[in-house]
Amino acid sequence: KTLIIVEAGLIAFTTFSAMAVGVLPYTIFQFGVGFFIGGGIPPVIMLLIEVVPEKWVVQAFALRAALRATGILYALAIEAIFPSFGMSWYHVLLGINLLNFPAIVAVCLTDDSPRYYIANGEQDKALEVLQSMEKLNIICV
Repeated sequence: KTLIIVEAGLIAFTTFSAMAVGVLPYTIFQFGVGFFIGGGIPPVIMLLIEVVPEKWVVQAFALRAALRATGILYALAIEAIFPSFGMSWYHVLLGINLLNFPAIVAVCLTDDSPRYYIANGEQDKALEVLQSMEKLNIICV
């Protein structure tokens, strides 16, 4: 699953950034963080378009944007609070990194898109996913 790889890479590079000694390793690891963040956007958008019922797509995108903004605010709050407790940037980055674990759990619980299963010759699994989508969309497959 693409999203699991993206989340795992994001966690790994964020952790490596926290443990980097020097500007060059930190910069290289932060490039990896940016790479995996950028790599996660297209699969998330495609998953929302294919899996979320059509009548809820706008709300799903709004919720995604709100959760992302909340996560950014949470990260900024952690950055502001941790140093006052005598904690280093290492602790700040690891604290922010903990936010990725729920995303991995959510991705593991989500089915791939029916197109993915059909492209890989798994028509039965694609039909199961379509039937679960049918219940949410209230349409017949």
